[in-house]
Amino acid sequence: MSSNLRKRVDGQRVVELTRRLIERESENPPGNEAGVGDVVASFCERLGLEVTRQPVAGDRFNVIARLPGRNRNHSFAYNGHLDVVPAGPAELWTTPAFTPDIRDGRLYGRGACDMKGSVAAFLHVLECLVDQDEPPAVDIVFTAVIDEEKSNKGIKALLDSGFHADWCVVGEPTGMDIAIGHRGVIAFELVMDGVACHAAQSQHGANALYHAVEAVQAIRDLDRRWQQQRSNDVLGQSRLQVTGCQSGVKVNVIPARASLQIDGRLACGETEAQVRDALEAELSRLQGAGSIGGWQLKQTTFCPSGLTPADAAISRHCASAVERVRGVTPRRYAFEATCEAAFLMEAGIKTLIIGPGSIAQAHQADEFVALDQLEMAALSYAQIIDSLDEVILSHA
Repeated sequence: MSSNLRKRVDGQRVVELTRRLIERESENPPGNEAGVGDVVASFCERLGLEVTRQPVAGDRFNVIARLPGRNRNHSFAYNGHLDVVPAGPAELWTTPAFTPDIRDGRLYGRGACDMKGSVAAFLHVLECLVDQDEPPAVDIVFTAVIDEEKSNKGIKALLDSGFHADWCVVGEPTGMDIAIGHRGVIAFELVMDGVACHAAQSQHGANALYHAVEAVQAIRDLDRRWQQQRSNDVLGQSRLQVTGCQSGVKVNVIPARASLQIDGRLACGETEAQVRDALEAELSRLQGAGSIGGWQLKQTTFCPSGLTPADAAISRHCASAVERVRGVTPRRYAFEATCEAAFLMEAGIKTLIIGPGSIAQAHQADEFVALDQLEMAALSYAQIIDSLDEVILSHA
């Protein structure tokens, strides 16, 4: 990193920006990111960047900001999301969720680690870069999207618009280690049909809950097969698990309906169609054997799996940059949760996940990020950008 850029990175400034973002509530659901989106877009506009407010749904928009570089043939992107999960009951929080509070070297508030701290760190790097006399080696593109916490409308709109970059860092919380990929996720609601009747006359009905039990066992057996047959050395095993069941209206009524929630974790590039086909085959087998009645399978979520090789040029480069800041070698590992990095990978963008904070803090009451992690994030993002010439040479 150039000495001038190092001097411009200010940990207190990152904290200030993070506080400002936390104060603008952007819970999803319902999806009220417009206020924080305006803060981010206005910040980038004041820096003189090329800013686009990309409409997505209603008043909700992505923010895309570009800082031109010396080599316009290549670009490095940062991606973050503007929404946060709902804060939940106020009594679970020591201080109000959207009133940022600093104590014991930590900044508390909804979105502190997931992921307004990361967004703030990159915004600060942008203002440091603008202050330099020389433009960066390549175009730097900041992308902040809506709806990451629900149905990924923002990232899909971004990519559907033709957006592309050579490399990207997604700022989800990794403790400033390097996550090179993550498993995909898919979810379904499975509704089992039965026939209701008085429990005293059960011979005249068909118990949908019993049908659900048959389906649960079949899904459990399918999961066991997948654990044996579908695994990736980095991402782990593909899994299919039943995570919820709703049925029954009264103790003496045979239920006519039972609903199951099914969660899939995908390690081997499985497509939506492949997972659905596997489940439908099991259900059709049970129905053909007379073990269950009618059923409806509705998909509710999908995000693919993705992996950037640990020895890829960008992986080595980012690990070296973070090590220069931290003084220790960051681990390269699979992100424990699912995020939007794989959508970017599918679009041909070499993508890594690097951000301040711990995933264990995400979606919790009293969510926090350590102040030193915020500064480390800004320094690391700046280091990654400042030495991108090395990656360009290896990419050529």
